[in-house]
Amino acid sequence: MLRLARLSIRRPALALLSWATIAVALSAIGLGVTERLSPSITTVAGTPSSRAQDLADSRFGPGVLVPILLEGPAQQLDRQGPALVRSLDRRGDARVVSAWDSGDAGKQLRPRPTAALVPSYFAWSVGAFASGLLGSFGLVRKPDVPRTPAPVAS
Repeated sequence: MLRLARLSIRRPALALLSWATIAVALSAIGLGVTERLSPSITTVAGTPSSRAQDLADSRFGPGVLVPILLEGPAQQLDRQGPALVRSLDRRGDARVVSAWDSGDAGKQLRPRPTAALVPSYFAWSVGAFASGLLGSFGLVRKPDVPRTPAPVAS
């Protein structure tokens, strides 16, 4: 290692050229990797999450479970939360359970007045979900686009 450092100090142009060549080669190898890879859901057999995924797949078909956590002032949650749930319910590809549902499930999803969980199940493949649905909610964005929060329609 010390030898490499001495060589780099003696011949800085050669060292920079070598590192630039390595960087270009790795970049060329990495081009198109995102098109060849797809996200997957990994579960450990026998765990509660694995059983939940198996149950969801058998009842609803392949899809993606998305827990949506809403936090904020209680008054704002009570106004915007149900509007979000209605918006998700109108989609043909989503099943939603919310803190505003009646019964024990609704109570368990609202542990305190300033937080609510909205478990949502979308009938999309994981790859399509990552590229399409998240983008439609504004959750995936290009780095050069400033993020502005979208108001919830009421």
